[in-house]
Amino acid sequence: MASDSAPWLYGFWYPALRSDQVRGDAMATAMLLGIPLVLGRKRTGEAFAMRDACPHRGIPLSYGHFDGEQVQCSYHGWCFEAKSGQCREMREHIFFAESRHAWNRRQIGGQLGLSSSA
Repeated sequence: MASDSAPWLYGFWYPALRSDQVRGDAMATAMLLGIPLVLGRKRTGEAFAMRDACPHRGIPLSYGHFDGEQVQCSYHGWCFEAKSGQCREMREHIFFAESRHAWNRRQIGGQLGLSSSA
């Protein structure tokens, strides 16, 4: 029997954005598998992708600041390491170990491809 909705296929590579849309210290946004993402490149040129929502209040991280190494939430200033998504700094709060679920990334032709295990 056919279903009206198919389950998302995790563990596969999907094009997220053209590579030239992810450059410098600017962040870009994309929606993949129904999940809002923030993407960018670290100072080294290595691409990163993680959920575009701070775990504290759900504010999009893309509204914040990126210094080439960490993404800082614009609301309370929590900082997340771009490659791993780990919270590295919390202004006036205790350390929070939750990750923003960093995505696997690779160049696929002129596209930045992303893959998630779930």
